[in-house]
Amino acid sequence: ECDTYIDVFNNGIMIGKDDCIEFLKKSKIEFREEMLAEASVRTILLRMIRNLVIAHRKYGQEWESQQLELLLDKEK
Repeated sequence: ECDTYIDVFNNGIMIGKDDCIEFLKKSKIEFREEMLAEASVRTILLRMIRNLVIAHRKYGQEWESQQLELLLDKEK
């Protein structure tokens, strides 16, 4: 079991399980052990692509977002 995590919302700092639990409490979210499950490389890459789609749309870059969506469609 991993006891160190990367906080992707805070410049990638390393945090512990207790930090994760405290953050969730402050956000009024109930902690569940599965929230700390290791993500596969595939899951991480798909999330990154989805985030890029949103970013490209935000800046009006439709061609780029469409190309990335084609990658996501191939994964279905």
